[in-house]
Amino acid sequence: MKRRVLVVMLLALLSLAGCSIFLQVNVTGIWEGTLTPQTTGNLPVDFHLYLAQSGNVVTGHIVVHTGLGNRRYDILTGMVDGEGIFLSTFRDDTSVWDEDTEITLTGRVSGTRMTGTYDKTWDHHGYSGIWWAEKTSI
Repeated sequence: MKRRVLVVMLLALLSLAGCSIFLQVNVTGIWEGTLTPQTTGNLPVDFHLYLAQSGNVVTGHIVVHTGLGNRRYDILTGMVDGEGIFLSTFRDDTSVWDEDTEITLTGRVSGTRMTGTYDKTWDHHGYSGIWWAEKTSI
Protein backbone atom coordinates (compact mmCIF):
# COMPACT_ATOMS: atom_id res chain seq x y z
CA MET A 1 0.00 0.00 0.00
CA LYS A 2 2.79 2.45 0.91
CA ARG A 3 4.52 1.64 -2.35
CA ARG A 4 1.38 2.42 -4.36
CA VAL A 5 0.96 5.78 -2.58
CA LEU A 6 4.61 6.64 -3.27
CA VAL A 7 4.24 5.74 -6.95
CA VAL A 8 1.07 7.86 -7.26
CA MET A 9 2.77 10.81 -5.51
CA LEU A 10 5.84 10.48 -7.74
CA LEU A 11 3.68 10.43 -10.89
CA ALA A 12 1.75 13.46 -9.68
CA LEU A 13 4.97 15.41 -9.04
CA LEU A 14 6.37 14.46 -12.43
CA SER A 15 3.19 15.53 -14.19
CA LEU A 16 3.20 18.89 -12.36
CA ALA A 17 6.83 19.47 -13.32
CA GLY A 18 6.01 18.60 -16.91
CA CYS A 19 3.08 21.03 -17.00
CA SER A 20 5.35 24.04 -16.59
CA ILE A 21 7.34 22.89 -19.61
CA PHE A 22 4.19 22.64 -21.73
CA LEU A 23 2.89 26.02 -20.55
CA GLN A 24 6.07 27.77 -21.73
CA VAL A 25 5.54 29.79 -24.90
CA ASN A 26 8.03 30.03 -27.74
CA VAL A 27 8.60 33.56 -29.04
CA THR A 28 11.32 32.72 -31.56
CA GLY A 29 10.68 34.54 -34.83
CA ILE A 30 9.91 37.94 -36.29
CA TRP A 31 7.16 40.03 -34.73
CA GLU A 32 5.59 43.24 -36.07
CA GLY A 33 3.84 45.69 -33.79
CA THR A 34 3.13 49.18 -32.51
CA LEU A 35 4.19 51.21 -29.45
CA THR A 36 1.36 53.57 -28.42
CA PRO A 37 2.35 56.26 -25.88
CA GLN A 38 -0.07 57.19 -23.12
CA THR A 39 1.09 60.82 -23.13
CA THR A 40 -0.40 63.39 -25.46
CA GLY A 41 1.79 64.80 -28.17
CA ASN A 42 3.61 61.54 -28.88
CA LEU A 43 2.52 59.47 -31.87
CA PRO A 44 2.42 55.67 -32.08
CA VAL A 45 5.46 54.10 -33.75
CA ASP A 46 5.78 50.75 -35.51
CA PHE A 47 8.51 48.25 -34.68
CA HIS A 48 9.84 44.79 -35.49
CA LEU A 49 11.11 42.29 -32.93
CA TYR A 50 13.69 39.70 -34.03
CA LEU A 51 13.71 37.10 -31.27
CA ALA A 52 15.42 33.79 -30.47
CA GLN A 53 14.46 31.76 -27.40
CA SER A 54 16.43 29.07 -25.56
CA GLY A 55 14.62 27.76 -22.49
CA ASN A 56 13.22 30.87 -20.83
CA VAL A 57 15.98 33.20 -22.12
CA VAL A 58 15.16 35.50 -25.04
CA THR A 59 17.79 37.24 -27.17
CA GLY A 60 17.61 39.41 -30.27
CA HIS A 61 16.83 43.01 -31.09
CA ILE A 62 14.04 45.47 -31.75
CA VAL A 63 13.96 47.90 -34.68
CA VAL A 64 11.79 50.97 -34.04
CA HIS A 65 10.64 52.80 -37.16
CA THR A 66 10.63 56.55 -36.40
CA GLY A 67 10.36 59.72 -38.43
CA LEU A 68 14.15 59.98 -38.07
CA GLY A 69 14.70 56.52 -39.53
CA ASN A 70 15.06 53.05 -38.07
CA ARG A 71 16.61 52.65 -34.62
CA ARG A 72 18.00 49.26 -33.56
CA TYR A 73 18.08 48.29 -29.88
CA ASP A 74 19.77 45.05 -28.77
CA ILE A 75 17.94 43.07 -26.10
CA LEU A 76 20.11 43.02 -22.97
CA THR A 77 17.69 41.11 -20.76
CA GLY A 78 14.94 38.92 -22.17
CA MET A 79 12.91 36.16 -20.57
CA VAL A 80 9.62 34.35 -20.71
CA ASP A 81 7.82 32.86 -17.74
CA GLY A 82 4.80 30.82 -18.73
CA GLU A 83 2.86 33.27 -20.90
CA GLY A 84 4.68 36.33 -19.54
CA ILE A 85 7.47 38.13 -21.40
CA PHE A 86 10.02 40.75 -20.32
CA LEU A 87 12.45 42.50 -22.70
CA SER A 88 14.89 45.26 -21.77
CA THR A 89 17.06 47.16 -24.27
CA PHE A 90 19.63 49.92 -24.22
CA ARG A 91 21.14 52.05 -26.98
CA ASP A 92 24.00 54.48 -26.57
CA ASP A 93 23.06 56.70 -29.50
CA THR A 94 25.60 59.43 -30.09
CA SER A 95 24.81 59.75 -33.80
CA VAL A 96 21.95 62.25 -33.54
CA TRP A 97 21.47 63.94 -30.17
CA ASP A 98 24.06 62.26 -27.98
CA GLU A 99 21.34 60.42 -26.07
CA ASP A 100 21.11 57.11 -24.26
CA THR A 101 17.81 55.29 -24.77
CA GLU A 102 16.29 52.37 -22.87
CA ILE A 103 13.08 50.53 -23.73
CA THR A 104 11.48 47.97 -21.40
CA LEU A 105 8.59 45.80 -22.65
CA THR A 106 6.48 43.72 -20.27
CA GLY A 107 3.56 41.66 -21.47
CA ARG A 108 1.73 38.45 -22.25
CA VAL A 109 2.02 36.04 -25.16
CA SER A 110 -1.07 34.35 -26.55
CA GLY A 111 -0.40 32.24 -29.62
CA THR A 112 0.90 34.57 -32.32
CA ARG A 113 0.06 37.79 -30.46
CA MET A 114 1.81 39.69 -27.66
CA THR A 115 0.39 42.64 -25.71
CA GLY A 116 1.61 44.66 -22.78
CA THR A 117 3.01 47.90 -21.45
CA TYR A 118 6.32 49.62 -22.05
CA ASP A 119 8.57 52.31 -20.61
CA LYS A 120 11.00 54.35 -22.69
CA THR A 121 13.62 56.64 -21.18
CA TRP A 122 16.26 58.80 -22.79
CA ASP A 123 18.58 61.29 -21.10
CA HIS A 124 16.38 61.66 -18.00
CA HIS A 125 13.14 61.97 -20.02
CA GLY A 126 10.62 59.23 -20.47
CA TYR A 127 7.18 58.04 -21.17
CA SER A 128 5.17 54.85 -21.07
CA GLY A 129 2.38 53.26 -23.02
CA ILE A 130 0.94 50.06 -24.39
CA TRP A 131 2.26 47.80 -27.13
CA TRP A 132 1.16 44.86 -29.23
CA ALA A 133 2.89 42.61 -31.75
CA GLU A 134 1.88 39.85 -34.17
CA LYS A 135 4.23 37.02 -35.19
CA THR A 136 4.95 37.33 -38.91
CA SER A 137 7.42 34.45 -39.36
CA ILE A 138 9.36 31.82 -37.47
